[in-house]
Amino acid sequence: MSTITQRNEDVRPMVDAACKYGYNYLGIPNKDKQFCLLAAADVHGDKVRMASAIQYMNEVPSIDAGIILGDMAPSNFRNPHEWYYDCVRQAIKPWYTVIGNHDCGNSDKGEISAAQDQIFDRWIKPTLPVIGDISIKKPYYAVRHDRYKVELIVLDCHENPDMKDENGDFLVHRGANCFSQAQIDWLTAELAAVPQGWTVAAALHTLSDEIELDRESCWNSPRTGGPVSDDNCYKGMIPSIFDAWIHGKRIERTFKSPSRSGKYDACMPAISVSADYTERGEGIFACYLCGHDHRDEAGRCADFPEQHYFAFNTAAADNWQNGGCDFARAHGTKAEDCLTAVTIDTQERKVKLVRIGANFTMDMERREFVVAGY
Repeated sequence: MSTITQRNEDVRPMVDAACKYGYNYLGIPNKDKQFCLLAAADVHGDKVRMASAIQYMNEVPSIDAGIILGDMAPSNFRNPHEWYYDCVRQAIKPWYTVIGNHDCGNSDKGEISAAQDQIFDRWIKPTLPVIGDISIKKPYYAVRHDRYKVELIVLDCHENPDMKDENGDFLVHRGANCFSQAQIDWLTAELAAVPQGWTVAAALHTLSDEIELDRESCWNSPRTGGPVSDDNCYKGMIPSIFDAWIHGKRIERTFKSPSRSGKYDACMPAISVSADYTERGEGIFACYLCGHDHRDEAGRCADFPEQHYFAFNTAAADNWQNGGCDFARAHGTKAEDCLTAVTIDTQERKVKLVRIGANFTMDMERREFVVAGY
């Protein structure tokens, strides 16, 4: 048993209970076991904590798969990255990778940023053996867990156009929130193909939409939350697509880049969303899983309150990365770790979060688990 598993042995009963893992008195496994995903976010080059996340996933039988919700890179695309492959190769269960703003470059400077094909080759392609069979070779993809009738859709919310200026720098900041027409066409088609009765969850680094935080939830604190930038591109597009799918209706809309500044208008064309889910019927959506802000958040899309949103504090254990959160992290203690077991309970239609690691805030509140119906 690894150090991280030993440090967090006390939460194993909660993780197992959330996903209904266990045996009856005859030793027969519970047939009602639910899908459990280990979520980490914004590890930013912390190889020790990244390796610990893989170890925990491997060693806890009730966890089915794991995901890093973006920002593997410490700062930009030119940072060392082989350490991530070394960690992921140790996975004996599926491990999914989401692209974050730092993984693209978090800059418009050509020497430290990447084009889209470079991003796939760097972060996704080497991890395909642990992702499993995906039909599209892009930084966005979908995976199905047949046993649980759960589909996880991984989106690339930093799909910036590759256009450069005469100095070799990108015209659009590598890390701005944007999508391509191709990705949106893929998403609408993928949703249409989801089997009836299956539940969908979406993972992306950040959702550039207004979130109404649940201030009664222990997953939030006065230190969390903030305004959405006016420069986020195509605001409202992703929730609008899922809203149409959830309600089994048609959507015909055009979404544009920010009009307030016109900053990206020259190279960010409008995106047309055209999908008809009336024949398919209503879909079942569990939640969005996000990172980026280095803090825990729980809420709903302000304009689409049926859509739950959860974000997670950084898995990295250093003062700089934890500057915006409400935990005091300490090496050699349970608070060194910060991971979350996410159960999607399709029987009860609930999302259940269990914190592995740091679960006492600086406001002296416990953050151990959250349950939300969908």
